[in-house]
Amino acid sequence: MAEIISIIILGILVIAQAVERYFFSQHMTKQLEQCMKAVMSRNINDYLTATAEKSPKSDFTENDEVDLNEASDEVFDKFIKEQTK
Repeated sequence: MAEIISIIILGILVIAQAVERYFFSQHMTKQLEQCMKAVMSRNINDYLTATAEKSPKSDFTENDEVDLNEASDEVFDKFIKEQTK
């Protein structure tokens, strides 16, 4: 009985170490990418440009005139929210 319990405990430890190793490698890869960007940058502006997060493009085009007859409720609400920001 003791052998089975020790095998189960060792199995759990091996699985936990594998999971920890996976997350550690992901973290180190991100840090290495940041270091490479810092080394390859000529100045602080290049580094900030390289590390800036890309904002997703919105499909909403800003227009001063919205035809209320053709606009759906969603488009109208979206336009109003954009104008109030």
